[in-house]
Amino acid sequence: MKAILKLITVMSSVSLILVATQGQAKQREQTTEASFIIGFNDSFTIDGQQGSSVDFDSDYSIGFNIIYNYSSQFAVEFDWLTGRQDYLSNLVDDEGEVVDTVDHTASITHAQLHGTYYFSPENFSFYLQGGAGFSYIDSNIISGPPINICWWDPWFGYICEGFSATYSKSEFSYSASVGARYNLDNTTFIRASYSQIWVDLDHAKTSDMSVYKFEIGRSF
Repeated sequence: MKAILKLITVMSSVSLILVATQGQAKQREQTTEASFIIGFNDSFTIDGQQGSSVDFDSDYSIGFNIIYNYSSQFAVEFDWLTGRQDYLSNLVDDEGEVVDTVDHTASITHAQLHGTYYFSPENFSFYLQGGAGFSYIDSNIISGPPINICWWDPWFGYICEGFSATYSKSEFSYSASVGARYNLDNTTFIRASYSQIWVDLDHAKTSDMSVYKFEIGRSF
């Protein structure tokens, strides 16, 4: 119910920007577009083995989208979104008793290929979207001793820096979205959408994440 109410709010906000007369619709067929994304990642939980779990707080993210319009109503898109979310992890023993907690910040990135269907070729249209790709989750917890890497720099001479590996995972993910688009003019558009992203994890239940996106983009 919470997600539905947020979706209604997003769609209502987009509808309010419509002018009384839309004018001639922009022809999107066989055009390329790019957009900048501001996302809001809702809180979610990953349930692991033996009762272990990780609770993620909500936070913002940023990204970009590359779009190719095969027609005025069908498009193929590459979507990249990244952000940081605070989390609280419960660590358990063999009996499932919580023995410790970890309070830290994770880096989460989604990269997916989408198919998008617009219900109308007009300046304002709702759309449905489905996609698949990968999601990268980095706990930002060091997994081993630092590794020193040295090199010769043409300006600063011999440089050495230490890098530490962290506990991280790249997993297959898929998504479904519903949104609305409005063409501000022949080259500029905005979109608002709600996405549900499912991430397949090896040692935990498939996790679902809710993401709300606002985009502003241009056609080329």
